[in-house]
Amino acid sequence: MHLATYLGLLHTSLETLADAYREVGCGHREEPDVAHTCAVLAGRIDDQLAQLGPVVERYGEHREQEPERLHATGLESIAPAPSACCATSRTCTCSPRSPR
Repeated sequence: MHLATYLGLLHTSLETLADAYREVGCGHREEPDVAHTCAVLAGRIDDQLAQLGPVVERYGEHREQEPERLHATGLESIAPAPSACCATSRTCTCSPRSPR
């Protein structure tokens, strides 16, 4: 049965996602809506991690031999927040997107 392996993958993935939301929120402090949304989402994931705790206690968790390709590495850095260029112009210059 691989349940313990999948619980380990889920636990690691949720931790990585919550950390990424916190990092994005910190990187976009000057945009209150982004910072707040990231904090709310990270909090929800923390709640999911807390709910996962009893399941892990009951069935165990196996993290040692999972392939590294199955783990997200998280964020290396946060790009500077665009100054609302996408909302104010027809062409976004902050990312390689096609014109609106």
